[in-house]
Amino acid sequence: WRQDLDGEGSSAASASAALRIALPSDFSVDVSMVDLGTRIAGDELPTTMRLGASWHGQGGARLGLEGAAPLGAGSQIDWSAGMELPVASALTLRGGALMLAGNSSIQPTAGLSVAVSNWSVDFAYRAAGELGSTLHAGISLFSR
Repeated sequence: WRQDLDGEGSSAASASAALRIALPSDFSVDVSMVDLGTRIAGDELPTTMRLGASWHGQGGARLGLEGAAPLGAGSQIDWSAGMELPVASALTLRGGALMLAGNSSIQPTAGLSVAVSNWSVDFAYRAAGELGSTLHAGISLFSR
């Protein structure tokens, strides 16, 4: 994380953890904790719990729905839906929509993943939030 507002800046490091449970009939349930990390500008990062479900179709295509809420009293749920489509053996493209709590507008999201063996590098873009558009990058290790 890096935050710059009115000439003041601060940085923080964070990590995420996730668990996917495969269900019968090509469905799965995912739970994750996001932004487990250090303080930024003297404040805690907004640790968020996410819960989602997805359907896995032919050729590796996937459709998903997710709810996400920061931990703490009075948290509202952000909703997102999207699809994932493998376009090459190591490349997957994503597209979707995000509806932030308290805001009826739907914002576009997009991303891509490059996978080699049990590692992947992920990039995501979202055109929403108090500070405008955001770009995320991550590295994942999967057990097979």
